[in-house]
Amino acid sequence: TLGSGTIHNNDTYSVLYVGSSKNTGFELSETGLNAVWVNLDDNSQSLSIVGSVNVNGDLHHNTGMLNINGSDLTINGDYMAMSGAMLQGSATSNLMIVHSGNLSSSLVWDASSDAMNNVWIDNDGGSVTLGSDLSINGTLTLEDGDFSVASGNTLTMQAGSEIEVGDGYLVADASDFDGTANYSVTYYGSTSTTTGLELTGSGMNNLTINMMNETDSVEIMGNLDINGTFELQNGNFDMNGYDVNIDGSMNLSSTG
Repeated sequence: TLGSGTIHNNDTYSVLYVGSSKNTGFELSETGLNAVWVNLDDNSQSLSIVGSVNVNGDLHHNTGMLNINGSDLTINGDYMAMSGAMLQGSATSNLMIVHSGNLSSSLVWDASSDAMNNVWIDNDGGSVTLGSDLSINGTLTLEDGDFSVASGNTLTMQAGSEIEVGDGYLVADASDFDGTANYSVTYYGSTSTTTGLELTGSGMNNLTINMMNETDSVEIMGNLDINGTFELQNGNFDMNGYDVNIDGSMNLSSTG
């Protein structure tokens, strides 16, 4: 029990969770936090994240549910999960993956809690695989690397959500992407790119092109319906021989 005192640990350390269901505490709050192991008694137990947690190493998810619990979880390393050990989210939960190379395990959400607010993928030179259904209520950011939806699972964009595409890419079969609700897409990458499934949903509303360099292009790979506003803020928009239908307004301010 802590009274008015404080605990500081700026040296590198790791945390192992065992036993029954519990909440995280101050042990995950220090800058020296490196690896985290979740090794609860069985997969009916859960570890609930409290507050913002920044794991500066690998997250070993062996047994038990990892409930993001309306908090912010950042993994600056690899994610390794055993079968049956799943994530739990909510419409107010946020997850950031920062890694280099392929993530060792797929991200698998429990079917009863497979919604998230924001998910950020920054996986330089590699791929992060979604191994379950997932609904995005806020923003899916593809900063770098591939975000691959495993066949048979569905990525759903909820009404008012957004996909931000930097230097990453959404990889999925057409049947594994649900964009029927109203959502928007922004491209902001540092190099020219081609579009993917993110533009194929019938609910695709606003499209913004705001590339880092005015000479970079976004090249569409199929006919495109824009139900809301098309904004060309920076960079080039390459229609690539396809048809573009804009039902809303258009703002062309780019000098690219």
